[in-house]
Amino acid sequence: MSEWTDTSVTRNLGISYPIIQGPFGRGGSTALLAASVSNLGGLGSFGANELAPEDILKTAVEIRKLTNKPFGMNLWVSTFDPGGDVIDQATYDRVVDLLAPYYRELGVNPPPRPSGTARKF
Repeated sequence: MSEWTDTSVTRNLGISYPIIQGPFGRGGSTALLAASVSNLGGLGSFGANELAPEDILKTAVEIRKLTNKPFGMNLWVSTFDPGGDVIDQATYDRVVDLLAPYYRELGVNPPPRPSGTARKF
């Protein structure tokens, strides 16, 4: 492996190249595009922000039929929905506890609790 391909990103994501396809929303994503990027050594991504939960699962199954490589499903997290800009300490603690095994596996610390100030994207 060359120096630019042997990185913490490639090792942690199990990809050959530190290239992550930006997921396209509003009809721009396809299972074939995401799988093709993954098959070529990057991390393919699918913009699933407008899909119903059951369609997200169907799409993931479709992508998995096209690749055995890692890929991402991108979901938009809205900050304009009621309550979307606030997280109380109990909820934050519950989420951190739920994700703790992944933080340990990746050797990363949980993110700090959000300030409660919504960001404008």
